[in-house]
Amino acid sequence: MHRNKIITKTKRGTLLNGVLWTSNTSDTVLIAITGIHGNYFTNYFYCNIGDKLATEDIDFIYAETCNAFPRLETYNANKNEIENIGSYNERFSYVDEDVESFINKAKELGYKHIYIAGHSLGANKVIHYLSNNKHNIEHYLLLSPADVSYMTRKDTVEQKHKIAELIRDGRGEEECPYKIMGWLECINYTANDWLNNNILDNIFSVENKERDYYQMSNIDIDGAFIVGTDDIFGNNDVRTIVNSINDRTKYKEKNIITILENTNHLYKGKETELSESILSIVKKWKA
Repeated sequence: MHRNKIITKTKRGTLLNGVLWTSNTSDTVLIAITGIHGNYFTNYFYCNIGDKLATEDIDFIYAETCNAFPRLETYNANKNEIENIGSYNERFSYVDEDVESFINKAKELGYKHIYIAGHSLGANKVIHYLSNNKHNIEHYLLLSPADVSYMTRKDTVEQKHKIAELIRDGRGEEECPYKIMGWLECINYTANDWLNNNILDNIFSVENKERDYYQMSNIDIDGAFIVGTDDIFGNNDVRTIVNSINDRTKYKEKNIITILENTNHLYKGKETELSESILSIVKKWKA
């Protein structure tokens, strides 16, 4: 089993980092899209997953999208210049091409079977990508998808209006006067994506028939969900929440739902159990 650094290039030229766990013999790969600040320095379970899958002849790609770190220096190959990316300036309109860059890398590497996973906001990105693009992904895996409405619940209407006003005034690149969600420092364009134009607001932890489940219901393949009972988005009843989300899918009877007991959004203390659950799911898909 080997770990190799990989670099993908988006359509706009931004280079994104990833890590490939490989047995050098597998025709199957699981791509895992990171969440906000969800890099493997903070989310150690990626290493557990990669090690577990690769030893069973299933390759694994840890895939950093633009918000894996608060700020990160990279390179734009189209512009031939250094570029800074991060949660501070991510634009959600680029989400699909970020995800697609890793899918294209998997195709380039010659994999016959490609599955895609996402953790936290990475799961929301996977949902958006699959519901809005033609693809050759066979199955999806959503790990603790994020309820964006819950995340931004403390941001006020006045803040939303002020940010929209700053955008209209051509000040989108300036630093936002507010910390979004109480902690995210970002430019006004990014703040506007979070509060006024959030295309990733596609998972809900509180039942509401008026909410738009279009993205989840538009995915044309079956998949799986893994969530911990103590997840912050579980609303003290994670099973009901996941079943409600699954009921909106096209293949609700075929999808696999796994609930891990006594663990949180980051699977603290259950990293091994998480990796074993993922291995079991992928083996079922391969059978």
